Amino acid sequence: MNQQFTIACADGGEGYLGLIDDKLRDNLASHGISLRWHNGMPDDDAEWLARIGDADGLLLLWAIPDAVMRGCPNLRAIAWVGIGVGTFVNLSLAHELGIVVSNTPGYGNSAVAEHAIGLMLALARNTVALDRELRAGNWSRDDVRGVELAGKTVGIVGLGGIGTRVAQLCGSLGMHVLAWTRNPDPERLDRAGAQYADLDTLLSESDVVTLHLPHT
Repeated sequence: MNQQFTIACADGGEGYLGLIDDKLRDNLASHGISLRWHNGMPDDDAEWLARIGDADGLLLLWAIPDAVMRGCPNLRAIAWVGIGVGTFVNLSLAHELGIVVSNTPGYGNSAVAEHAIGLMLALARNTVALDRELRAGNWSRDDVRGVELAGKTVGIVGLGGIGTRVAQLCGSLGMHVLAWTRNPDPERLDRAGAQYADLDTLLSESDVVTLHLPHT
């Protein structure tokens, strides 16, 4: 018989719950795993503790308070459904308590990169200001403001999964791509279509700079 393992989600959402179908639940059950789901953020630590209960694992959508981690002696694993897990889970405390913490690398690389490109295009074309003027009834066909990104140099600070995808998209726009990364691996730079540059060079030569680093 498989050892029983209970996973709790204490801060779930309907959108995420919709991803868990009967087939997945049956697969979990076949391995002795049960899932308890709660929608919405707990109001306080006491509700966190009540929702997690004696669960062995926690599926986490937001930040978990330190006091809650200390109050769950059965908790052995926390699975964070995003990247930047250190912002949402006290990793030192988890290590101290013997809780294994995982994240979901790569899941948002394209989505975040596309958003960054969208912001870049909006800045280059002054889209927000011109949209406001047009909605106010001010339209001048002679008022052409903005620059083409094709042929410009973009400097990407941080060449992880998101930064790499931004570099690839910028290359597709015909931009010259400079990148700074703590680990200037030639294969990674080649995959991104980027040329390594130190920060001073990148900042002095780039028309556009985009940051893709942890917020520390």
